[in-house]
Amino acid sequence: MGCGASTQPKADNPAPKPISEAPRSEPAPAAAAQNAPLGAEPSAPVAAEPDSPVKGGGMGLVVMGPPASGKGEVLKKVAKEWGFVQLSTSKAYRYANEKGLPGAEAAKPAPGDLPDELKATFLSHRIKEEDCATKGWLLDGFPRTQAQAELLSSAGVKPKILILIDLSDEIISEKLTLRRVDPVTHKMYHLKDNPPPDEEISNRLMVRNDDQPRAVKELLEKYHDETDGVLATWSDIVLKVPGCSSSQGPDIDKEADAVAAEISALLKK
Repeated sequence: MGCGASTQPKADNPAPKPISEAPRSEPAPAAAAQNAPLGAEPSAPVAAEPDSPVKGGGMGLVVMGPPASGKGEVLKKVAKEWGFVQLSTSKAYRYANEKGLPGAEAAKPAPGDLPDELKATFLSHRIKEEDCATKGWLLDGFPRTQAQAELLSSAGVKPKILILIDLSDEIISEKLTLRRVDPVTHKMYHLKDNPPPDEEISNRLMVRNDDQPRAVKELLEKYHDETDGVLATWSDIVLKVPGCSSSQGPDIDKEADAVAAEISALLKK
């Protein structure tokens, strides 16, 4: 399934509410009318340009998707179009450290080992900031599990929409297991979508351990086990869109554009 294919959300999932526009400015009186000589006919007032609405409007999104689904590229495009603040647990930790929130100082030596409870707490504080409240926010990489989703809910954080970028295991397996790396240049190739240019390079290509069939199978099993729990926790806000089937080459950016456009169309409903 390519990225251009349109997948509508399930009928039992509520569609997102229309995004409210920011208030428009009142027409300003023209300076010429204010300073016109006595007895002269005043000029017609000139209407001021209306303020542009903030597209995100404080809306919160969580985006999930399997590995190699093109999620990273899609999120950049969606965040740029809508003006969302992109959040992650690492950004939330840096924020907590700057603000001196409890627990941030103790995590300094190993922020990667931050307990999930603190991740949820730091994210909840960050989301309350004015930029997230006005522009909206987009969270990627957390939650990954049902327990993490429940921690966010307990901290007062529930997104308006959970976007699931969906791609079949068969396509993902092909995208990952056909990847090759050149040990000399460290350039990545894909035997189907971006093959090496000559036999010399082809003969020296190597398969990374993470791209071995067994490793990919285990990765997908873990992804489904964890993601199913999150989807069950927030089942009332899930919207599904197709992922990117291309691995490398010129088509990947076009497919990411198509997925981003479909997400934008869903957000406007």
